[in-house]
Amino acid sequence: DLYYLYSPYNGLVFESNNISQKMKSVGPGLGLGITYPVISNLYFIGQASGIYMIGSFSSSIYPSNKYTIYGWNSSMGLAWFEESINTSFSLGIRYQDLKYSKRYSGSFDPTNISTDDPADGHNDIFYGLTMSATYAFTI
Repeated sequence: DLYYLYSPYNGLVFESNNISQKMKSVGPGLGLGITYPVISNLYFIGQASGIYMIGSFSSSIYPSNKYTIYGWNSSMGLAWFEESINTSFSLGIRYQDLKYSKRYSGSFDPTNISTDDPADGHNDIFYGLTMSATYAFTI
């Protein structure tokens, strides 16, 4: 089987043999972050934010639908600032949980609900380790 995944714009496209699926979403997020000095050049960093998006899903095997997507994400870790090279190094963890809810336009029609909807009511959970090196400079 041939599988490939790419992101040509704010969205995602998955294609495999005769199956094609596309998902696009856009929306705001709002959150708070903290940086707390632990010792010398070592800092605790953390953030949490809420997310609200609207999106669409189309597929060659499922009906096309529009969704409201909402959830939250958070991350925390430690950062070390190495003054001699103006660079911060960080290592941490990240967690994100998004819930998909089908949107209906116009009046509600219970005969027009697809029971084969792959996303309605489901969560998209992402988590893992994060690592970065950030060089600071002035213009």
